[in-house]
Amino acid sequence: MYAALPSADTTRTAPGPQFVIIARATMRILLDTNAHNEPYVLHMALPGVNEFMEYLSGFCGASTVAAYSIVARKFLASNDAITTDSLVKYVGDSAARGLAPATVIQHLASLGHLIEFARIRGFDVPPVVVKPKLPRVRVSLASTMSRDEMGLFDDLCCTLPEPQSTILRIMPLSGLRVSEACGLLVSDLIWPSEPDGLFVIAVSPNSARTVKGKSDRQVVVHRKATPIIRHYCFNTYPKLQGFRKGSPWLFPARSGGPVIRRRVSDSFTKIGAAMGRHLNPHSSRHAHASMLSEEGWSVAAIMQQLGHEKPETTMGYISMSLDNRRELMAGVKL
Repeated sequence: MYAALPSADTTRTAPGPQFVIIARATMRILLDTNAHNEPYVLHMALPGVNEFMEYLSGFCGASTVAAYSIVARKFLASNDAITTDSLVKYVGDSAARGLAPATVIQHLASLGHLIEFARIRGFDVPPVVVKPKLPRVRVSLASTMSRDEMGLFDDLCCTLPEPQSTILRIMPLSGLRVSEACGLLVSDLIWPSEPDGLFVIAVSPNSARTVKGKSDRQVVVHRKATPIIRHYCFNTYPKLQGFRKGSPWLFPARSGGPVIRRRVSDSFTKIGAAMGRHLNPHSSRHAHASMLSEEGWSVAAIMQQLGHEKPETTMGYISMSLDNRRELMAGVKL
C-alpha cells in the first residue's frame, strides 16, 4: 500500500474555457460538410506571425501569445495557405506524435485564432472545390495498460537502446510526462538512504527544458524502479557519449543535450505495435494513475504525483481493471 502524499494546492485559478470553445469551432470547420456531402473548403492566404502575435496580445496574456505563436510558426513554415486539408494534416500529425489531448486542443485553439485573424484582416481567398472528401481527424485519448501489460511492456523495453530503454521503463513507475523524463538533470534525482529505498525525482518547471506544469513537485518512484535507476547510473550512464562530453542531463543524447522527445514517442509506438496496442507517452501516465488508484491512493495524492491542478483532470486518468472491480464487487454487502 502506498503512503498518501500531501494534498495538492488547488488554489490556482483554472484557465478559462475559451480555448476549448475555439478548438471545437475549429473542428467544426475541419469536419463540416455542405448539402452535397462535400467538405467545406477553407482556403486563405497566410498572415504574418508578427501581425498575428500583435492581434493576440489584445486579449491574451504573454504566455498564451508565446504558446500560440509557436504553433502558428510551425504551421506557417510548412504550408502555403490555410486550407482544410492543411489543418487536418497538422492536427492529425500532432495527435500522432503522442501529444496529450489537452495539448492537441491547445494547438487547435491556436489555429482557430489564426483563422479568425486571417478573416478579420481580409486574407481570404475564394473557396476551391476539393475532391475526394477529406479524411476526418480523430484525436483519441491515450490508452492505459493493465498490470500484466505493464510487465510485458517492461520486458520489451529492455530490447531498446539506451537511454530510451530506461526512460520508458521508469515512466509508468513514476507518472512523469515525456518532457519531464527527457529533461531530467542528474541533480534532480534524490537518492534513497537505503539500498532498496524509493527514489524521489524533483520536477521543476523551466522553459528551457520545455517542462509542462506550473509548480515544483517531488515525484515518488515505485520500488521496482530502484534497481533500474541504480543500474543505469552506475553501469549505463558512464558509457554514454553524452556523459563523456560533460552533459548535465540524466538522459543525454550523443550531442550532449537531452534526448529528443520524438525518439521516446517513436519507442512507445514500436513497443505498442509489438504488444498489439496503440501506445504513446501519455499511456504511461494513465497506467500509473490507475495503478495508484487501485492501491488506495486518494485523488488528491495522485493529483500531486502527476502534477495536475484540477481533480477533474486526474479523474480522467484513472481507470480500474476488471479484476479489481470484481474483487470490490465481491465485498459489497446487500
